[in-house]
Amino acid sequence: MSIPKGWHVLYRPKYDCPNIFDLNERGLFRGKPKITRDFGACLIIDPEKQIKAYYAYLAEGGGEQGGTRYDYQVKDGVASLDEDLKLDSDELSKISSQDMVREIEKVHEEWFQAFVPADSDGKIDKKNLAAKLDAALEDRKKAHGEYLVRKNGKWIYPYLPRLAHEFKRVVYPLVWDSLYDEYKKRGGENSENDLIQKISIFDRIYGSDPEQELEKPEGDKWSDENEMWDCWVGGAKSEAEAERICATLETVLRDARSNLSAD
Repeated sequence: MSIPKGWHVLYRPKYDCPNIFDLNERGLFRGKPKITRDFGACLIIDPEKQIKAYYAYLAEGGGEQGGTRYDYQVKDGVASLDEDLKLDSDELSKISSQDMVREIEKVHEEWFQAFVPADSDGKIDKKNLAAKLDAALEDRKKAHGEYLVRKNGKWIYPYLPRLAHEFKRVVYPLVWDSLYDEYKKRGGENSENDLIQKISIFDRIYGSDPEQELEKPEGDKWSDENEMWDCWVGGAKSEAEAERICATLETVLRDARSNLSAD
């Protein structure tokens, strides 16, 4: 089972495997799956730093689909947190499994005590909390991007030498006097060769035929533009670096086009 798309795991206990989160996405089973526990919860965060509790539990039933009758199904959902980061009691009251409710409350308390900073009055230190959430979100995005790069590596990495060669042969002569300076001016720390390597990764990820929307070079498709961007972030090693390289390319290529037009 997976958390909602676009969200990242902020905190999840170290459940023994296999557990409820290791079950397939469909969540339907003819017999009871052999897992160490029938329920689990975690705290999740989105790019806007909104935090919720995600939960999943195994329940009897599932009905008949495609001529097959299922005896068990996974039920999942999210529970909101208020501005004081407390669980919404009304939402919890709608969950039929009391074991699940207790687990959500337990996991939330573990996360709150370990993660949320307090000021001298015992209230939430919102400034320090914002900084911790920024750091946690950046870390989760980076990890997710690195996973996507590994997942798609078979059609990315083997092509990088050719793409780097083509860049040096065709594009580099037009931007050699500005590319690396612009990158450094924007705070870049990689060598010029490493920069070109990352540009090649960007080219491989975004270089598909624009007529084939979201299609990968090997024929599969990205789930959406966010997944494509997240993969590029993984290739660049951070979102700041991904944005820096994009801004660098936009600037130097625009200047190169202007120079060619003037000539």
